[in-house]
Amino acid sequence: MVEAAFARVPREEIFEHTGVQFIKLNTLYQLLAMRLQNSPVLDMAEHFLMMPDLFNFLFTGVKASEFTDATTTQFYDPRAGRWSTELLEKLGLPTAFLPRIIPPGTVVGPLLPAIASQAGLDPVEVLAPATHDTGSAVAAIPTATKDYAYISSGTWSLMGAELDQPLVNEAALRYNFTNEGGVGRTYRFLKNIMGLWLVQESRRTWERQGRSFTYASWPSWPPGPRPSRPR
Repeated sequence: MVEAAFARVPREEIFEHTGVQFIKLNTLYQLLAMRLQNSPVLDMAEHFLMMPDLFNFLFTGVKASEFTDATTTQFYDPRAGRWSTELLEKLGLPTAFLPRIIPPGTVVGPLLPAIASQAGLDPVEVLAPATHDTGSAVAAIPTATKDYAYISSGTWSLMGAELDQPLVNEAALRYNFTNEGGVGRTYRFLKNIMGLWLVQESRRTWERQGRSFTYASWPSWPPGPRPSRPR
């Protein structure tokens, strides 16, 4: 689907609009797939909400898109500070359903009375956090300086730096770096690299064989003799 997008808009132009790395799971390509498959849902949709935004809507009835997650769609323009409607239109995708974008820390609205009553709560205010998990992780880094780099590890790892402005240039495009929104209108300039997926899948395979290993016991698995190290 990435190649289908390039057939309509060159790779360099998409990156110039968005500053986001090319990964086939990006929201942009999911919408384009719907268009190429003539999905009626795309034209019927009245509102576009990412998963965190959907939960905020269910809690409050308010439709809005939180900044850190919106920037990962690959149709947000970080330099213009808005949705890249020009890019969507070139790809034949709708723009009327795009909601307003709110920064992390915004009060979305009060908890709906029905939910508050069911949960035994007062109508407390619902705040939008940095809904992208890495956005929240980087915001929690205990540092008082801007001169640092980070690595956030999970199924995959993300290594980069937090910048005040997006970095969109030929080198970033060549090495497939990305610019994702952070707390305080910062940008996480980062690279996706190998993470713990192989470890997770190894554990899953062994558990299917009836052998369970915890992460804490890592030095002792896999079981059996270990190959000798070359000298």
